[in-house]
Formats: sequence, structure tokens, C-alpha cells
Amino acid sequence: MGRESIKLSWEPTGVDGRGRYRKMFMGRRFPSRIYPCDSRRNKSEAWSHFLAWREQIKAELEAEKESALASDPIRLDTAEKVRVMRNVAELISDRAGAKFADNLLQMLERVDDDGVAEIREELELNDDSDAMLTVGRKLVQAKGELEPNTDYAAQVIVDRYMTTLKTKVITKQKGGSVGIYGQTRSALNLFLDWFGASRGLDILDQKDVIEYHTHLLGMLGQKSQTTLHTYQKLWRSFVKHVANDYDDISVPKNLDDKRYIIRAGNSKLVAFTVGECKTLLSLASPRVELWLLLMLNCGMYQGDISDLLSEEVDWEGGRIIRARSKEENAPTINWLLWDRTWELLKDQGNRNGVTLLKQNGESLVTSGIKENGMEWRRDAIVSSWRHLVKKAKRREGVAQDWHKTLKQFRKTSSSLIESGPHAEFVDMFLDHSRVARRHYLVGQVVPKFDEAVKWLGEQVGLATIR
Repeated sequence: MGRESIKLSWEPTGVDGRGRYRKMFMGRRFPSRIYPCDSRRNKSEAWSHFLAWREQIKAELEAEKESALASDPIRLDTAEKVRVMRNVAELISDRAGAKFADNLLQMLERVDDDGVAEIREELELNDDSDAMLTVGRKLVQAKGELEPNTDYAAQVIVDRYMTTLKTKVITKQKGGSVGIYGQTRSALNLFLDWFGASRGLDILDQKDVIEYHTHLLGMLGQKSQTTLHTYQKLWRSFVKHVANDYDDISVPKNLDDKRYIIRAGNSKLVAFTVGECKTLLSLASPRVELWLLLMLNCGMYQGDISDLLSEEVDWEGGRIIRARSKEENAPTINWLLWDRTWELLKDQGNRNGVTLLKQNGESLVTSGIKENGMEWRRDAIVSSWRHLVKKAKRREGVAQDWHKTLKQFRKTSSSLIESGPHAEFVDMFLDHSRVARRHYLVGQVVPKFDEAVKWLGEQVGLATIR
């Protein structure tokens, strides 16, 4: 459950600054112990005591209700049948019926005997028939049918959506990433487990958004906050997509309400030190050294390196002109290559087609989706990286318990730029879609950006004299 904001009133008890915290709940007042002062620490402690006290009061009130019903057999029988009504309403996704039943249960706690009689007469509960049949008959009369609309069943629509994503991956459309496909599959399976595969998405409403947000927060012990943030983001994207495709499915008004959006975790990648970069580059074969330099020089991921085409390389000027593979709306950026990067690329790169391939002619990174919908991936760059790290540990270039990743290696360059004199170009270096277009001419040389890239090379001992 999401953490509630602390709302307690401070009540001084004397002139020495001492006092206690107060809060009302269900007509009862919570009295905290006396504290020497009003502070965040004391308030937090009092709030913990209040939460425990509140649960106790809830239990007491529930016991009082049950006791009152037990002493009135007719009221008790009515409440039991209304609860059945509510269960059946939820089973067939009749939210109006469920809400009606909830209101009746609240009325049963307040009305006198005549009121109970009126409720029973209205619901035709005075016969001896089975409660489920009685309530079922009433719901059939009100709803017309019990079968949900299978055209909008959540599982059916999720399957169609995943098929569309799969096609996007297979046809290599922009943004058609196997990784995104896998994350989306996990995110929507999680939603289906909670929402129900057979329930219709045409009944998805604001209450579902709130309750699903609460459900995800309850999983924080099982999954990281960043993972849950990603899953919720992909689910929200799915809801908006299907609402555009189906007339009877609408986007709940609070879907983008910040109160119900899980923020990304605060965990930050720890970049490499310049010393670590130099050590690993010095131990790498020319082939692996080139891959690592493309990460440092151009902020590339493994997929960018694998997808690099010969026409995206300026073979005369020593530049790479392309948009990131992973970013769907990424602008085309023109990167100056450091002298060492340029030397290795000229030596190893193909002048036609894909620039860099495995020694057997296959792509450096391959991925796909199996018939069962599960994704697979083979990454020669990651495999070579693991061998390089083992080599560095054998040569005592890094400690035995050292375990930084390629993602952290790539992070090193952006961290250096962000903390240096060219911080304004960090988004451009990473080729983010949010790069302001006034900062560059698409695919053209930007002199100040060249200066930033040259400065970056100097920080890792790779000067560029061109």
C-alpha cells in the first residue's frame, strides 16, 4: 500500500514546549504520548503509533457491527444476501451493481427495522429461495446478461497488442526493440494477473488506476521501484494505444495523474574512473578496443555498434552521422571521432553494408522472439567484455570483486561531459529525443559540440589533433 502523508496536529501541554499529537478517526481521538517538542522524528514516531491505533479501532468497529447484526437475525440475513449481490456484481464486472450493494450495506448499519423491511421488499428477499439465485435473478433483470463482452476481454486485446509489437520487432521498425517487447510482455502479464484475463477493458476506470497503483506499490519488496516504474509506464502506454483503436474503451481521466504514477528509483549508475577506462582499453584487443571507444566517443550502446551502416560513416572526414537505434524519435547527430577511434574503424570497418561484423560474418548483436512469445538475444560485445574483465582481474588491473558493467562504461563519457565545461551538450552526446533543435542542424557539424567531444577524449588520454 502507498505511504500516506503524515497528518497530525500538535497540541502544546505546557509552557516548556512539551506537547502531544492529535488526530480524529471515526469520531475517536488519537492521543499520542507527550513529547518534549514538535520535530520530524517525534511526529514520525507518533504517526507509527497512530497507524497501529487506527487498525485496532477498525477491528473494534467491525466487531461492533458483527455483534449488532448477530443480535438481529433479519438484518443479518439481509446483509449476507447483499454481500452475495456484491460478489456476483464484481464477478461479472458490474461496478454499478457493486457500488449499489456497498451503499445498501452502509444503510443497513443505520436504518431502523422498518428501513430493513423496505430494503428486503425492494430486493425481493422475503422468500426462502437460495440467496445466490435470488440475487442472480435481480442482476440478470438489471444487466440483461451475465456473459462479459469477449471482444474487449483483456487477454484478447493484450495478445493483439503484443502481436503488433512482435511484428514491429521482426520488420525492424524504428522503436521495435526485443528488450522493449520483453519488458512490455512482463508488464502486461502482471496487469492481467491483477485485473483478470477475461474481464473487459471497456470497464477500466479511474478506480482501477488507483487500485492498480496501490497493488504495484505493494510489490516494492519483490521488485525494484525502477522496474515497477517501467512496468506502469508501459501499461499506461498500452491503455492509451488501445483506447485509440477501440471506440468503447476510454482512457481513465486519472491515468496520467502524478499522484498515481510510480517515480523511477533514485539508484544512479556509478561511472568508471578514468584510470579504469585506461586499464581496460590497454588490455583489450584492437577489435574490442574499437567497440569500447565507440561507446566512449559516441555514447553508443551495443545495438548502435551492431547496427552501424557504412553510409553512416564519413570515411574521409572521420565522423559518424546517425541517430541512435534505441531511441524512436532520436535526431541525427554528427560525431567527431577521436584519432584512435578513427584509426581502428578505418582498419576494421566494412565500406559496404553493415560496418562491423563478427569474424564469421554474423551481426554482433542478434535477437528475436520465439514461437512461445519469449525473447532471445546473443551479444558478442557483452561476451567479449566478460572475457576482458576476467583478463583484467588475472593481470590485477582491477580488484577480484570488481563488477562494473558495459552500461556503466558508457555512462562514463556523459558523466564527464555533464560535470565539465560542456555540460550543455550532454543530451546531444547521448542523442536523446529531447535535444532542443536549436542546438544542432540535423546531421551537420556543430563546432562547439566537436570541442566537447575533443575535450572528452583528452580526459581519457585520447587527444584528437585533426
